Amino acid sequence: DGAVQIIGDPRDATLLDSLPGEISTIVHLEPICDTALLPQERLGRTVQGTYQLATSFAEKTPNGRFILASTGDLFGTLWTQYRINERWRPRPTPSQSQLFPYLAEQSLREVARVTGLSAICLRMGEIVDESASLTENPDPRWLHANDAVAAIACGISAEQNGWGIDHIGARGEEAAIDSTLAKEQLSYNPSRGFDTSSGSGGGQPAKSTTIPVMPRAIRTVAIFGAGGPLGSAITAELSRDYELRLSDVKPLDEL
Repeated sequence: DGAVQIIGDPRDATLLDSLPGEISTIVHLEPICDTALLPQERLGRTVQGTYQLATSFAEKTPNGRFILASTGDLFGTLWTQYRINERWRPRPTPSQSQLFPYLAEQSLREVARVTGLSAICLRMGEIVDESASLTENPDPRWLHANDAVAAIACGISAEQNGWGIDHIGARGEEAAIDSTLAKEQLSYNPSRGFDTSSGSGGGQPAKSTTIPVMPRAIRTVAIFGAGGPLGSAITAELSRDYELRLSDVKPLDEL
């Protein structure tokens, strides 16, 4: 009740001008919303729309706050095996559910870098409703909808400037998303958790540590562009310790 509804496309540079009153905060949920749009249209609205909306907002409200909803699904299958925090690098696949939110993140980050806009990216777990708590197969990736709403409210009121990413997960050490940083920076305190220790199917308990990969000795090095000045210098430097494979766009007799 009392909400004002404006129909518009986020790619429209004049969209913010049609909103009544001064807008201090934008909550952008489109990157994680299910829509009936064709992939190409959704790509434009999600990526270009995020960029245009954030750019217009930064020009109109220099001291504003932009909150982007993203997803932990950017990490592909990793978050089914490990607890993911903000230090992990996303590994999205070309699927819409992963690629579009990831590109929206990149767009907003660049706007924040150039304009100084205060922007917070909330990477959320898989949002579920109350019925999920009744299932026999809970998943460590789940996030209760009430906690997702609470995280957005925390992002609106947080004292944070510039660009930031916070992971939003469920309560408990079993959660695939590690919310430690969000608790510290946003005062986020999830109220719902899902006990995955006794589940007979679905998601498996997330591991809290990674398995180290043993280093292997490097013996052979390929250098592309070996005919240039830098390539020549690095070839001379490495030839004492490594077996080299040299490649260049020009034939050897022309170098």
